[in-house]
Amino acid sequence: MLQPGIEFTYWADKNTPWSYSWIQFDGVKASAFMEKAGFPKGIYVRDSIVKPDSFSTLVEEILSIPELTYANELKRIGILYSIIGLLVESHSTQCYPQTIHYDYSPKIYVAHAIDYIHKNYAQTSVSELADYIGINRSYLTSIFKKLTGVSPQEYLLNFRMEESAKLLAESNLPVKTIASSVGYDNPLTFSKTFKTRFGCSPQNYRNERRA
Repeated sequence: MLQPGIEFTYWADKNTPWSYSWIQFDGVKASAFMEKAGFPKGIYVRDSIVKPDSFSTLVEEILSIPELTYANELKRIGILYSIIGLLVESHSTQCYPQTIHYDYSPKIYVAHAIDYIHKNYAQTSVSELADYIGINRSYLTSIFKKLTGVSPQEYLLNFRMEESAKLLAESNLPVKTIASSVGYDNPLTFSKTFKTRFGCSPQNYRNERRA
């Protein structure tokens, strides 16, 4: 990695010279990206477990779209991100070969989990949620409970019940349909869960709200 404003001198071995390509880029996150990729301040060369072909293929993709169009600029930026992602991924694998390493703070993971639950509560599970975010289920449960006071399973259940309560109060949909829409194939299981949460059956809840 060659940083802007710093003079470098480097050369290849005479007998086995390099075959190399270079890409110039900048941006507000450039320094942070390079640090994640294994180039902290003062470090300009690093090993890589990724085969050179993995990088050269991406570079060739960039070179294959040289025309100065807005669409091509976006395509080149996308490929550049793929190259940086490959560098970050390989660096993490080298630095943390025997341990699980997470790139973001617990707050970011939990916020992402909550957003995913709100959008997919009817057809997701905690295991699917953890897989989607890319973290271990036990770690998700630990940080989720620490930051929200409840486990992701409890949060998912509560959100399903709140959504079903809204439908019962605001629509004429059959209880069976509402149960299915919030993730319960068995209406009886839904009714038992709802009664545990609100202290009455779904139908009684609807009648009370409309009395």
